[in-house]
Amino acid sequence: MARVEDGTFTIEFTSSAYVLHELENFLTQIEGRILYEDDEGSSFLAGKLRAYYANLEGTGDHDEHPYDILDLEAATEVFYRPLFDSKTGEFKESVLKLFGYDIVNINLLILDRLEILPEYRGEGIGLACIYRCMQQYQHGCGLIALKPFPLQFEAIGESDKQDPWWQKLALNAFGTDQKICTRKLESYYRRLGFIKIPRTEVMARKPI
Repeated sequence: MARVEDGTFTIEFTSSAYVLHELENFLTQIEGRILYEDDEGSSFLAGKLRAYYANLEGTGDHDEHPYDILDLEAATEVFYRPLFDSKTGEFKESVLKLFGYDIVNINLLILDRLEILPEYRGEGIGLACIYRCMQQYQHGCGLIALKPFPLQFEAIGESDKQDPWWQKLALNAFGTDQKICTRKLESYYRRLGFIKIPRTEVMARKPI
């Protein structure tokens, strides 16, 4: 197993957004390639992450609703109902009560996906990468949100299971009881200050 002290981990961030489609301009997809460089200077892909920045504050000037933006992607749509009041387009009263009434805007950073290869697990690299992603992209956000979901239970086709990257992840090592695995993930993200929103599957925290 690669140990942190034996080398250096970095993240190569890239982001993409539409240019000509006005509605889509408010949702930016962020990809991260997690790289490990050993003490001999060789570099290896150690993991990947994906996030979304939802510029929901900007929708008001274009007569759009936060739901219109979050509904653009299945990965972001699931955050609308737990967080937002459908009538006002603002954070729910229950959300403000949980996180504080000093939240000044409704922009969201959504942490969608984290994948770490087995040989780099157990050293806190995943949490460190999430923290770095938050530092990099949290600016102007009212909340940072995620939905803990064990990837081994993801519904994918047989052809996807043949993908070399998917096979390298060896997700079956994480267990077969979805409820237990989800609770472990929730505990994992609580180490970064994420709080479970009652009666939902979503966790969130204020910016660092």
